[in-house]
Amino acid sequence: GSQEVESADLEHVECAIGADKFNLQDRAGIEGTLHRVSGTRNPAGQIVILTMRVGRPSGRLAELLTDLLAESRSILFLGPPGV
Repeated sequence: GSQEVESADLEHVECAIGADKFNLQDRAGIEGTLHRVSGTRNPAGQIVILTMRVGRPSGRLAELLTDLLAESRSILFLGPPGV
């Protein structure tokens, strides 16, 4: 089932990552991974939204797209989980 996220849940995640790990853009990487967490703060400075990106390397895909990657532009690949 679904469950509403409470402010205590957001605080727990922030503490688990480490409040000092968030940069000026309120982004934090998770050590040893390609994962990233972004926070959105209210006027009081509390995190009210967390967005989590799960990243993983894909060497084969990079080989196929070498010419696009060489242009140093941002590229976003989306697909179903686990593929």
